[in-house]
Amino acid sequence: YYNIINPQIIVLNKKPELKNKEIHFSISHSKGLIAIAFDTDPVGFDIEYIKDRNLDKFSLRYRQKFNSLNEFYEFWTRYEAKIKLQDTPVFYKSFEGIKGYMFSIASKKIISDIQIIAKECM
Repeated sequence: YYNIINPQIIVLNKKPELKNKEIHFSISHSKGLIAIAFDTDPVGFDIEYIKDRNLDKFSLRYRQKFNSLNEFYEFWTRYEAKIKLQDTPVFYKSFEGIKGYMFSIASKKIISDIQIIAKECM
């Protein structure tokens, strides 16, 4: 799709990346769905299936009040995306891309065009 000449994947700091570093990606999966975010710069990406949680417990643990599941999952996917970026992000984007799932992307630059590929996995 991206006409990558040498698509060899290596792992640096527990993060998979393309050896030639022309395109960066971040992969995530949750409850039967796998999704990948691609960019020309390093990117962190997370997806989570939204399920019932004890918000009071998480509010205490993370020292902030979560008033809804969407609020908690936006926090959590941003947290995971930042870890996957392995750097301090200047840009976050969170959204419900597919019903019942929260997505977040983190980058060192502002991303105007987000392209996410998601597939059901068996």
